[in-house]
Amino acid sequence: TNLNPIVTPAYLSDYLSFRDSGYVITGLYQYSAFPYYHTESDLLKHMDLVSLQSITKGALAFLLEQSETDVPVGISPLMPNADVLNVYCTDGGLFCTSNKPFGLKVYDQLGRQLILFSELNSDTFLPSNSFKPGIYYAYVFSGQNMVCKKFLVKP
Repeated sequence: TNLNPIVTPAYLSDYLSFRDSGYVITGLYQYSAFPYYHTESDLLKHMDLVSLQSITKGALAFLLEQSETDVPVGISPLMPNADVLNVYCTDGGLFCTSNKPFGLKVYDQLGRQLILFSELNSDTFLPSNSFKPGIYYAYVFSGQNMVCKKFLVKP
């Protein structure tokens, strides 16, 4: 986004109870120099919609990062030739798919590369029993696009 973060104390905020319980807190809001801040004129018609758009993008990016959700580049009417990369993890294994040739790398939790396929042309499935129990990271890439997925192999 085009937001410029400012670190301030959580002064008189409803965030304080969360901070006091040990949570890291953050807030996205319009800076208090806003001329209508907490007045009768603090109305939607005075809202800076460009800032709202940036705040919404930042909040969504944070939510997706924290949820570890894959966000593949999808096909849209505006980008009909975009790469579509997907990685699905199940108890049975790791399933990777793309609409174009793609590569796959798998690393263990110590950062050691275990698997490298540089040019796959179809959907790929790696069964869980291919791995020892542990945490792994799969990187599926095509062109400039990449999807990373953390996955767990249970004992």
